[in-house]
This record gives sequence, C-alpha cells and structure tokens, in this order.
Amino acid sequence: MLTTSSRYVDFHTGKLNTSYSWGDYSKAFAEYGAQVAKYPYLDRGFNLTYPVPADLLIPFGDFAKKYSLDLAVPLIWKFTQGIGDLLRTPTIYVMKYLGLSSLASIQNGFLTTAGYHNSLLYESAERILGQDVLYNGTILEVERGQDGVAIIVKTPSQIILIKSQKLIIAIQPTLQNLKPFDLSDCEKKLFGKFTSTEYFSGVLRNSGIPSNISLVNIDAGQPFYLPPPPALYGITQTEIPNLSLAYYLSTTTTKDDEIAQKILSDVKKLQMPGKEATNPEFAVTGLHRPFELKVSAVEIENGFYRELYGLQGESRTWYASATFHAHDSSLIWRFVEELLPSILA
Repeated sequence: MLTTSSRYVDFHTGKLNTSYSWGDYSKAFAEYGAQVAKYPYLDRGFNLTYPVPADLLIPFGDFAKKYSLDLAVPLIWKFTQGIGDLLRTPTIYVMKYLGLSSLASIQNGFLTTAGYHNSLLYESAERILGQDVLYNGTILEVERGQDGVAIIVKTPSQIILIKSQKLIIAIQPTLQNLKPFDLSDCEKKLFGKFTSTEYFSGVLRNSGIPSNISLVNIDAGQPFYLPPPPALYGITQTEIPNLSLAYYLSTTTTKDDEIAQKILSDVKKLQMPGKEATNPEFAVTGLHRPFELKVSAVEIENGFYRELYGLQGESRTWYASATFHAHDSSLIWRFVEELLPSILA
C-alpha cells in the first residue's frame, strides 16, 4: 500500500512552505461534530425549523471563530471540496456537505462497492432497465399536463416521444439545464435564485512530484491559510505509478479547457526538492458544473427551502438532485427512497 506524506505549497508562487502544518485538529474537529449533532434533521434534507437557527445562517468563518474551530478549518476545507468560498459560505451548507453521516464514515470507514468503482451501481441498473435507458440524448421539449407528461428526446439515431404519468428530475435545477421544460412561474423564480461553483477533478500524468509526496495548496496571506477560489486544492498520489489526482475549485464560469491548463501551468512552476523537470499532462479530466447550488442566508431565513420542497408533486414532477439534499450519493439514494411513497401514490 502506498504511503505518502503531505507537503504544503503555495501554488500561486510555486514555493514549498516548510514551516506550516495542520497541527493537532482532533479536539476542534470533535467540537465541530458536536455542533453538527445539534441539527440531526440536516442529514435527511432541508426540512428546516423556523425560525432557522442563527448559527446555521452565519458565514462559516464566523462560526469557526465562535466555536474555536480554527485548527479544524483546513481539514473541513479538504472534506468540502467544491463548496465555494468556505469562510463566506452559510454554515448550513457546510454542515450539509460534512454532516453526521460523513463524520461517521470518516471515523468508521466509507462504504463502497467491492470493486471500488461507483459505476457498478449504474451498470446493475442498466441490466434491469435494458433498452429503456437512452444514452447521449438531448431533451428538446417537455410538457406536463393533467393527462400526463410528454418528453421529446433526440438521440444520435432518432427522435423519440416519451409519454409517462409522472416525472422525476435528477439533474441540477438551473434555468439553463431546464430550458426545454415548461417551467411554472414558481419554478422559474426559485431556480433563478441559485448560484453555483465549478469543481474540477483530473488524473495527472508526469507531474514530476515524488511518488511518496502529496501536495496541499496553502496561502500564507489568507485566513486559515486557505487559498481563495479559484484555486487548486492539491495533488494527491495514487497507487498507480506516475499518476496523481488533482482537484480544483472555480466560483466563476470557465472555458472548457481553462482549468486543466491552469493546473498544468501551476505544476510546471513548482519549486520543491526532488521535483523533476517534466512535461505534465492529464490522462483524464472531469468538470462538474454546475456544482453546489446555493442561495443566500437571507433567502434561507425567508423560507426558500420550504418553497422549494413545495414543488414536489406539482405538475406531476418530483426533484431528486444534490441540490435538494447534499453532494452525497448515499444520502441522495435515501432521499429518493423516502420520496417513493408520494411518487407512487
């Protein structure tokens, strides 16, 4: 099994920082867990109590100061990748991302497939659904009426009309994503309030970084040494020689290859002992956008999620994306399971 140690690097300058370390965060992280435990209902969705507790609405940087979580903040930053500007994010989103289930998994181990491959779940579903699955399709139009739902889909080989009694939408509900849908005024109003991030992940080849070293991005000029977005989280070594993982956050819209080129440029200018002069490249990349849809603390306080959940069942439609719960596949599956009685009614 590969054993690595972490090094802290300012990716903006490319310089190694030998004086910084995360320190002993165990007590502060336990305190964070104690705070999360005050709101167990967050682990099952956005079924909030009103008025919404004030601590859930304040920026997480203020929350961390209030409860002396300073030493835990870098670790929380690591486990909430893609969330956005962590210190300015309303605390509720941090607790949704790193909640009770995630904390239990960090302590006891994460559940995964026997082959360590998430796609196995979808391959099993594919065998059951067979030809009822459409690939590489583009939705051209959706109409939802009293008599049912009609969806026109274009695939590489044909245009298909799908008729159903009910509809489940599991994509991120942005106005752009749902442009072909016959959205109601209420849906347009709510979905138009979301902001989002872009979360990039990639497998890097020929980084030149020694195989026993993983890098963490830091910025000594920022609170908690957290680099402000857009920024690389770090580079993590894998069990496969010469391949490492890179993760990047952007809070603005980027061009398709912009993030990958920025990472390659950062890797080339790294200044650290033992780093070879190489020509790094990506073996594979993935850009998750839109990611982590959020609204302001004021919107949450004024009942945004109460209105959002009120859409369930309207126009014969149910919603089941990460936006309606959290970026956690196991929690989303449980969320869908709990929706099924109302869908099947």
